[in-house]
Amino acid sequence: VALNTNGGVITNFTNASQGIVRALAVGQSNLFVGGDFIGFTNLGSNYSRTGLVALNLTSGIIYTNFTANCQSNTAAGGVTNVNALAISGTRLYVGGGFTNIAGFNRRGLAMLNPNSFVKQY
Repeated sequence: VALNTNGGVITNFTNASQGIVRALAVGQSNLFVGGDFIGFTNLGSNYSRTGLVALNLTSGIIYTNFTANCQSNTAAGGVTNVNALAISGTRLYVGGGFTNIAGFNRRGLAMLNPNSFVKQY
């Protein structure tokens, strides 16, 4: 549920994760959502997102160009999740149970550019 500054429900913010949400971070006009999920429902459409998704802070619309999915070696008993998100300047820090994020090998901690959705550090 999203609330406006007066405490009223923002009715067009109709998102649902297909799993558990564990972390939120706000940067500029973006809301980053992390957790134990494999998909996200936005305006009646399902999107495949593993552990991390970016939404427009005002409208709640999913940024389809942000595809920084997390992966783990599940065959070896690995768990894929995002437990912590933090933004500092032009960096989005992601912490959790993963071995790969956005196609880069990272174990449990990664740093992404939250503005371009592409560049990785």
